Amino acid sequence: MDHQAESGRIQQLLDEIRDLSPGPAWERVEELMKRLLALYGEGLSRLLTLARAGGDFDVQATRDELVSSLLLLHGLHPAPARERVLRALDELKPFLDARGARAELIAVEGEVARVRFAGVEALQPALRRAVEDAAPELQRVEIEGAAEALVPLRISP
Repeated sequence: MDHQAESGRIQQLLDEIRDLSPGPAWERVEELMKRLLALYGEGLSRLLTLARAGGDFDVQATRDELVSSLLLLHGLHPAPARERVLRALDELKPFLDARGARAELIAVEGEVARVRFAGVEALQPALRRAVEDAAPELQRVEIEGAAEALVPLRISP
């Protein structure tokens, strides 16, 4: 990638947008750009701090939420999707346990995560969201056995 050419093209696009946009719209574009650059700047700063600290860089980078999310966004995350999904399910375990439910990863195949779930159906959105947040590059989360209840029903006489 020719960084100078890219920089020039970005400036050209911004100039064109400024010329085409009414004042309030352009102010929002400017604010958006400033916020994006500040976010990336903070991410770079944290990366430098991690690199200078020594130790296992991959582990440290995955523990930093901002760094981890930027690495994910650009397909550079050092931990594979399977590992991240397993970690997310482990973090979700106390929540599920408290509600008499359980979830286990069956497989991550291509762009699909398959999860076995036992518990009330109302917990599915939280489970799905945890997997999607952990591995946003996956296109689908398949939940098997979602309606299986772990808590026996009480039958009144």
